[in-house]
Amino acid sequence: MSEQDGKERFTGKCQHGKLLVDPDVPCTAESRRRSIEINPAFQRFAGGFDLYQKLFNETDDREQVRGRMHDLYRSRFRESADRPNQDMQKSLLELIESTLKDCEYGDFSPHNFAEKIASSSLADLFQREWNAEAGKIEEASGMHFVNELIAYKIEKNEAISLHIRPTGVRSEDLITKVADGLSLIASQIKNGEIIAKVIVMKSWLLSKELEAKARLLLGNDIEIKDAEMDDEDIAAIQHVALQYNKKSLERYLKTGERPEVRQITMTSEDFISRFLH
Repeated sequence: MSEQDGKERFTGKCQHGKLLVDPDVPCTAESRRRSIEINPAFQRFAGGFDLYQKLFNETDDREQVRGRMHDLYRSRFRESADRPNQDMQKSLLELIESTLKDCEYGDFSPHNFAEKIASSSLADLFQREWNAEAGKIEEASGMHFVNELIAYKIEKNEAISLHIRPTGVRSEDLITKVADGLSLIASQIKNGEIIAKVIVMKSWLLSKELEAKARLLLGNDIEIKDAEMDDEDIAAIQHVALQYNKKSLERYLKTGERPEVRQITMTSEDFISRFLH
């Protein structure tokens, strides 16, 4: 990091993170580390590495646990091998593999992980992923964010797909943010801001294990179906679950079982009647 990078002062917003409490505080590696470390999405992400370190150092079958954890990340990078930003992908894989080695040596800590991210060229990438803003359109994925948590993507044949993204929303605010996001999308469909006749949502949060909780929000009469496992979206959805949900990751590391993904499909009329408040 250059001297300028370490001492530059900003007028209210650090380019590597959220708004600073004091606009006169310099944007330093330390301030970036703090903004990362307190982010709920980072805490969930780091929790997965903490779990891996614990299981790896307790199990009698280290090679199997190691193989599953490394494959979790390598498989995603193989799937994105033909995409742009290959230098960034390479740097990201190097960061992940370095962190996995820390876990295997028993040296991982969330604090050090936050420091590693903050001092890397990937700090902005992680902050954009974890600090989504309403109205933002993510160029790489085509996601349109309606709030910090809910995004939609325009699909073929006047359909949209809904996505719950791994952003820095606190656990106690998740249900409210999901409900607000669905209501906003329903309003925009009704007003013609979003053109959609069919709305599809695929998620690991619709699994049979979590179905009862999902129905509290979606309604008891909604039909939830198994997603087609050859669907190209499934691997990405499972990867998000394994990155940010420790229960799913623990089951995968112990048994090799990946999260179940299910889906709901609604007409625009049904969606509006259910979620427009």
